[in-house]
Amino acid sequence: WRLLAMADATARRLARLAILVAMVLSLAKIMAALAEVIAAALPVVVVARGLGALTVALAVARALRSLAALTDSAECLGPRSASRRDFHGPLRLLAWTLVLAMIAAVTIGYVAFAAFLADQMMWVFGVAVLAYMAAVLAEEGLSNVLKSGAPIGGALISAIGLRQESLQQIAILLTGACQMALAISAVLLALAPWGVQSDDFAVSLHAAFFGFKVGDVTISLADSIIALGLFGLALGLTRALQRWLDKRFLPATQLDRGLRNSIRTSLGYLGFVLAASLALAHLGLSFEKLAIVAGALSVGIGFGLQSIVNNFVSGLILLWERAIRVGDWIVVGDDQGYVRRINVRATEIETFDRLTVIVPNSSLVSGVVKNWVRGDRIGRLKISISLSHDMDVAKARECLIASARAEDAVVRIPAPSVLFSGLTLTGASLDLLCFVEDVETSARVRSDLMFDIHARFKAAGLLSLPAVAAATVITINGLEHLRAKPADAGNS
Repeated sequence: WRLLAMADATARRLARLAILVAMVLSLAKIMAALAEVIAAALPVVVVARGLGALTVALAVARALRSLAALTDSAECLGPRSASRRDFHGPLRLLAWTLVLAMIAAVTIGYVAFAAFLADQMMWVFGVAVLAYMAAVLAEEGLSNVLKSGAPIGGALISAIGLRQESLQQIAILLTGACQMALAISAVLLALAPWGVQSDDFAVSLHAAFFGFKVGDVTISLADSIIALGLFGLALGLTRALQRWLDKRFLPATQLDRGLRNSIRTSLGYLGFVLAASLALAHLGLSFEKLAIVAGALSVGIGFGLQSIVNNFVSGLILLWERAIRVGDWIVVGDDQGYVRRINVRATEIETFDRLTVIVPNSSLVSGVVKNWVRGDRIGRLKISISLSHDMDVAKARECLIASARAEDAVVRIPAPSVLFSGLTLTGASLDLLCFVEDVETSARVRSDLMFDIHARFKAAGLLSLPAVAAATVITINGLEHLRAKPADAGNS
């Protein structure tokens, strides 16, 4: 099992390259030290360092050519199974550039510069390889250790009660933290030969954790972590207070469901603002500085975030004005249903088909919305009946009134009434008007009334009269005359 995904031939050639370069660099260092001890002439030292740098450059060039040949031969076997971006090309170009720079430096006499490039290239390459292998090992190790079947993962599940998904998330977070720490360490180690000492590392880490000034604002990792903790604590307390109000206090009051939702949502917005203000205050951002930032962002808000801000303000208006409340039956355009939730940006409406419609809050504030239960829950029913000229209108009116009075869901005040709404050449139209106590039951009450009206009309003989089967309208001198023939006896 190998940490890096590469073929055996590539691994063998890289190992031989690493051994060769280590031998050449070690020999060059030993020769330079001996020349210093025996006080050799300067040309001898220059030749030794130049030969070492040139040997390293030629060895790297040979390895790059052989690796390129291996890659070409592997691609000739067929297309790759997965096409994804890698850094082989840029790294190979950088290595060739350094090789040519070392050869050119030795050729024109800059031996010290060539030796410095050789040392730095090998040092950075070694640090990068070690950091990459350590990152891969950390990822594989943490993902296997924190599995549900592993001893540590099973212990966490049984002792703390974590779920398998939570273990995977913890493993991903720990892997990211380890990889970030390894990347920072690799960068610091790579910069060490360029004059950055260990004291500088300590100063840099101290400045990163405990703050450095940018103008009048001190930025530090420690303060940022504390600010995030304060924000999370304040937001958690707000959520706990919301749950207590929603589950314990508000149900014990006489407030309706819509008002309780408005109180809970407004408290959530207020708690979020207070938590953000507390965190920013700990970071040293006063309201004057926030006003400057808000002024800088006003242009972006005016153009890019205009609709979002409009919906947010409209949501606050809906919560405070309470023209639309949670649980109301509303009609918006072609959709109607119950308001289930008023969010920051949009309102969720559940239709009678159990379909959720997301409506922007600005449409509810600026558009036309019908609310069936805004003032009370009493609703009016209107049932239209068409009669032929042969039917007794007075008897039909009595049947309609009797049917409405016999229905328990119909209120007595105002009393049911029948209006003579239309008179045409083909017949007359009557409208039964009555009120129900709960508008949500209007569909069921309408159906019950229609069944009862049909039975009363049949008992009164209003449905057994001959109806008009066919009719022809003839226009004479601008007047319409109706010529009809009676239907068969079996039709009604």
